[in-house]
Amino acid sequence: MLRRLLVLAMEPRELARVEGVSLEELCVGFGEDLRLMEDVGWVFEAEGPVELTMAPQELARALRRLRDDARRAPGEAHREQEPEAERRERFRHGERTCEELLARLGTREG
Repeated sequence: MLRRLLVLAMEPRELARVEGVSLEELCVGFGEDLRLMEDVGWVFEAEGPVELTMAPQELARALRRLRDDARRAPGEAHREQEPEAERRERFRHGERTCEELLARLGTREG
């Protein structure tokens, strides 16, 4: 999720082009991402259950974006000191979590 927020440093029209969406879709997506972060909390690991306030279709879109980011992130350049195997497992865990939540919503694909 933090990766998605950090790319805001790019020029918005260029970022929309890179992401393959319109500028309006990009803005809506970031709004949904921020709302999910607000629900989950701005920490790396939640302390117990969280209450999600987003409509199911908004949540599903945000989870799909996160899942897709988790799929491609291990192959992207990074500056972290984290060992490669741990980095790949962390992103696989994120992808699996998004898949599980999408399945619970009844909307895995899309």
